[in-house]
Amino acid sequence: MTEDLPEKIDDIDILRIVHARGKKCYCHSPRFVMEADTRTVYCRECGAQMDAYAALKRLADNWDTVQSQVQRLRDQYAALLAWSPRRRLVKEIENKLTHKWSQNEIPTCPRCHTAFEIEELLTTEWVDRRRVAQSGEKD
Repeated sequence: MTEDLPEKIDDIDILRIVHARGKKCYCHSPRFVMEADTRTVYCRECGAQMDAYAALKRLADNWDTVQSQVQRLRDQYAALLAWSPRRRLVKEIENKLTHKWSQNEIPTCPRCHTAFEIEELLTTEWVDRRRVAQSGEKD
């Protein structure tokens, strides 16, 4: 039976809350957990039940901190939506090209080391990556 259990249990807050019932929270920075059913507020750190008014007052007093956390999460969300490995690669190539062009340098083919103008990439043929990989396996 115990072999079916996961190796790491991520969240056991309910166990801490039940165990800490009746205790007072002395945490320096409590993280609030609100239960809508019972209209109670608990400290996520120690599990102690908290006075709802005190929790609301603490949130109001630290509203700037809450707003900065919300803004940071929005920024992270926007960055995750914009993230793409291909975009990162294209950005790195763009930075390298900008630097190398300022030194009057042009790229070379990684296989035959022949120099070419970057504009040639716009007129060159493109092939399917899977086809190249398959032909490499046959060789």
